[in-house]
Amino acid sequence: MNSYQLGGINHRRDLFWPYADEEVTSQDLGVIATLNSGSSREYDFEGQKLGLSFGRKYSDKAYFTLQAGFHRVKGTSAREEIVHSSPSLESSLKLKSDKTNHKFSLDYDLSYEDLQLPAGINQNLRTLGLRYYFSHSFAKNQKIYTSIGQKFYSGSNSRTQADSSYMIKPSESEWMPWFGFGFEYLSTSKNVTGYWTPRNQTSYGPRFEWSYWQNQYFSSSFGSQVNRYYDSSAKKSGWSHYTALSFYLGDRDQMHGEIEFVRMDSTQEGGKWHENDLNLSFNYPF
Repeated sequence: MNSYQLGGINHRRDLFWPYADEEVTSQDLGVIATLNSGSSREYDFEGQKLGLSFGRKYSDKAYFTLQAGFHRVKGTSAREEIVHSSPSLESSLKLKSDKTNHKFSLDYDLSYEDLQLPAGINQNLRTLGLRYYFSHSFAKNQKIYTSIGQKFYSGSNSRTQADSSYMIKPSESEWMPWFGFGFEYLSTSKNVTGYWTPRNQTSYGPRFEWSYWQNQYFSSSFGSQVNRYYDSSAKKSGWSHYTALSFYLGDRDQMHGEIEFVRMDSTQEGGKWHENDLNLSFNYPF
């Protein structure tokens, strides 16, 4: 899927990685437009989404954001043309302490944007999602990530997803990468046609993270993980692999851009698949 996004906000903020000119408390107002296009085995589709955003930074330890708008998608096949529309909602609450970060999120949208295809087009599938993210640093060289989420699909189906990783850095050298081990769990309440619905899948494997800070104008990061998975309902097992590489160009507190490449290889329902993602972003303050 190709996705293009253009947005503006009266003041940028990042609670977990603050900008130099951030105010301690303030409010944000913004607008964001998104264009999506792609194809599945049955449909070519085009989607448009327009939303308004509001944010409230209560302190350097708490930040709430809300984005609400309207989403429309058109799917075309050799037999028919389908048009769906829906309100869209994204909200999050971030909390921060010296060694711990929390993020609570809630969203509602058309499911095709999450690549739940072809049901996202021909079944007008929609998703209500809840997620909690937690990270904690035990010391300068140890940390843990945990994420728990629940998705409710139209059609009375739901999905539970959880993952956790423990990472360690053998030394404090800036060149030293992080090594670790992770576990993931994925379960869907009903097995239906039209999108991927694993009933009871667990996976585990090694994790690797490395970042390099050249100067304020250039930095890069690399991450990779390998998973051995098993679906107890389908009695199937296999391997998956995930790799991400990104480059940060320019002064982050001024004009800057980011280039990210992601490669995923896995197996679904007995068949192998892969996905390549290229993300380009540009940030210009004025």
